[in-house]
Amino acid sequence: MTHYGNIFRTFRLDRQMKLSQVAGDGLSVSQLSRFEREESDLSVTKFFDALEKINVTPDEFMGRVNHYERAEQIKLMSQLARAHYRKDIKRLEQMVVDEENKVLADQENKVARLNAILFRGMICDLNPSRQMRQEDLDQVSDHLFCTENWTIFELILIGNLFKFYETSYMYRLVDEVLQRKELYQDIATHRNLIEATLLNVIEICIDRGDLTAAKHYHDKLMPLLDNERNAYHRILQLYFKGLLAYASGDKTGEQQMRQVVQIFDWIGATYHQETYQEHLKRQLEKYSHIYK
Repeated sequence: MTHYGNIFRTFRLDRQMKLSQVAGDGLSVSQLSRFEREESDLSVTKFFDALEKINVTPDEFMGRVNHYERAEQIKLMSQLARAHYRKDIKRLEQMVVDEENKVLADQENKVARLNAILFRGMICDLNPSRQMRQEDLDQVSDHLFCTENWTIFELILIGNLFKFYETSYMYRLVDEVLQRKELYQDIATHRNLIEATLLNVIEICIDRGDLTAAKHYHDKLMPLLDNERNAYHRILQLYFKGLLAYASGDKTGEQQMRQVVQIFDWIGATYHQETYQEHLKRQLEKYSHIYK
């Protein structure tokens, strides 16, 4: 009953009830107190009896639990983004340990198990010498294709881990996301994740030499960038469009990539300017044989 004790206590205090008013009939004050401090669990029967005494329905209680867990997950994803941006591998490793400890405390805590895999993926992304475990990737796959109603959590898993799968399975994951239009069409946060995922897919397709697939996903991306809502993604789209052209033998793509690097410089986006300047240098070296 992860977090249940603390949430139960909040409900009890909201109703201005003492522990002694809830305890009784096989549930002592000390048992209830330990439960609220999350030092021990209650049996299902005792838990529902306690809910009834504070006049809270199971649906109402679980609604609060789900809200709490979503808030915790959003906070965790924010910490992940900061650590990845700063290339703070030590922080990411500690986040893995924290999630694994949650799993040790509650073997049914599937979210913590998946979080640990996600964080390990971020470490591998920052340090290519580290390899993702196949068993971790299999767990994520099982979760994705056994979960009917995807949420932002599933989009985050796919968006950050798809690159570790072999190419055909990577396409399968991304295509599955694109088919679930109801998940992202009218939700800005979700749509932002889909745009970022497609940009990453385009880059990886080019890197793996599948220019046909890169063009396919570029075509899928364009309808999502139908306004100026996300200028950053529109700028990146121009960069990867240039890269796709350059990798396909069209030297004008180089100029387009250079223009994007210049845009980042003009707007003072130093990190992005340096990142894509270095990326451009690597791409020119990689495809130099085409233009000899």
